[in-house]
Amino acid sequence: YKRYQGSTNKTAVILNPAESMYGHYQCQHIITTLLRQDYSIEYLANQAVDVSYIRHNLSADIIYINTHAGYFDVDGDQQADAVIIATGEFWTTETEQKYAYEYQNQLIVKGMVGDQGIVAFTPGFIEYYYTENEFSDSLVFMATCYALYDTSMAQKFLDAGASVYMGWSQNTVFWTNSKISVQTFRLLALGLTVQQVCRLIRSGGFYNWLFHSKLAYFGDGAHRIP
Repeated sequence: YKRYQGSTNKTAVILNPAESMYGHYQCQHIITTLLRQDYSIEYLANQAVDVSYIRHNLSADIIYINTHAGYFDVDGDQQADAVIIATGEFWTTETEQKYAYEYQNQLIVKGMVGDQGIVAFTPGFIEYYYTENEFSDSLVFMATCYALYDTSMAQKFLDAGASVYMGWSQNTVFWTNSKISVQTFRLLALGLTVQQVCRLIRSGGFYNWLFHSKLAYFGDGAHRIP
């Protein structure tokens, strides 16, 4: 956990549940870029990014999460229907009891990263814990696979007040994800709009192009970071 204090009321939450796997290079560069813009920043990594944190601490002008995600059958009808986002919390034999309400109401599900179970939150989690204006004109950047495979997760952030939600439309490889995350914030800091950034970056690299994956947005493409 690290906190960086700016001299304005601009805020950013930078979360890196996948730090133990992919490092923190990209987050450090993003933090440097945002500090130059005088943001106050909160940075958490790995298992500190747990359900208890995600419930109440995402409200900021910028929310960036570097983690795993997937397209998942949340309602149990054998058809994938929603984007899910991994926290940094491992799924254990106690998880279903520890988070009984969230589990029973499909606010969390068990995601798999290799053979490791991870607690992942569903669109319903954001809908339940974040009310209409809690993401007041925020920019949300999910640096994950499948963040915008559909708009199921994005819509819940916008319903709670976010201005725009960015992410990959399909798979991404970690080095492209890291490089593009850094580039995105540098371009946004130069005053480009979200739409301009996505048009410039497109797939971001050869492997993402093979996956037919593009950096996309849902919401206000004219959004500029304050």
